[in-house]
Formats: sequence, structure tokens, C-alpha cells
Amino acid sequence: MATPKLPAPHPLSTRNAADSLRLAIETQFRRCTEAVLGGPFDADPIPWMHAMLQRGTDVDLLVVGLARFQRLADWALAGTFATPQLQAAVATFKAAVPHLKQIRDTQEHWDEYGSQVGQRQKAGEPPSGFGYGLSAAGGVVTYGTFKLDIAAALAATQELHRAIRHDVDQLAGADVHGGPDTVLIPHP
Repeated sequence: MATPKLPAPHPLSTRNAADSLRLAIETQFRRCTEAVLGGPFDADPIPWMHAMLQRGTDVDLLVVGLARFQRLADWALAGTFATPQLQAAVATFKAAVPHLKQIRDTQEHWDEYGSQVGQRQKAGEPPSGFGYGLSAAGGVVTYGTFKLDIAAALAATQELHRAIRHDVDQLAGADVHGGPDTVLIPHP
């Protein structure tokens, strides 16, 4: 069954979704890069274990936010407001997160990939596991040969957000439902 074609995005909805997703991505990035105190050999390792579990959840949510932002950007290209600069910004974002889809798909279908029956595994991809190398400066999430540099993803998100806002702000600001006083990020 074919996916129905979406109508062109509305500038106000695009602006608001872009702001919300950028803020969510920035929040998750901060959570992913916060220091985790303690360690597995502490007298009471439970706080460290909880913090590490939370870190894994935050990485998952960061990846979901990035994937949603990419979908919004792709949809924005169908808008009457889309400029060649926005097209270039979307391409730059995708180049900064080349394996986002594979990381997101593997996270979403963790049961299949953990059981060695994921779609890419059926096509010959060798079994693998997630790797997380995170620090205060950013870090990398890997799955097999796929890699997501979260600091580069954050910077690309911020640049793409600025490009989206550049294209939609005047139209969104003129909308009776969303004048300039309703923006979540006043100066992208």
C-alpha cells in the first residue's frame, strides 16, 4: 500500500515544529553529555546503574528527535516557502548525519536486530551491537559500521533550524494564529 502524499506544509506549523524539535534535541544532547557520577564498583552501584540506564534512554530519544527533525525538513521542502538555500541546508544536515536512518531503525526494531533477523541482517549485514562513547563534548553512537556523531548532529540541527526559520518566519509571523510573539526560539 502506497503512502499517501502529504499536503504542503504550512509555514506556522513548520516554524513551531522546528522550534519544538530543536529544543528537544538540545535538551537530549545536554542529558546525553552530563557527567555520570560513580561507577559499577562503588559500594552502592545502583545510582550509577540508574544513571547509565537513563543515558541510554536519552540517546534513544535524541535519535528519535533527530529523525523527526529530518522528516520535518524533508516535508518543508514541499512548502511554497522552500528556497534553494533550504534545499542546501537539508542536504548539509543529511551529510552530517549519514547513518541516522540506520541507527534509528536499529533502535526502533531492537528486538529484530537483537534476534539477528533485522531487515539489513537478512540482506547480509553481520550481527552487531550498539556502542556509546559519550562525554561532555559530545560523543558517538555506533551500531556495526553505522555512526552518529551527536555533537555534529546538534550543530547541523541548529544550522538547519536557522534555514527553516529564515524561509518561514515572515509568513508564519503574518499568520493571525502565530505572530512573532508566539515563537519558542526568538533568535535562532
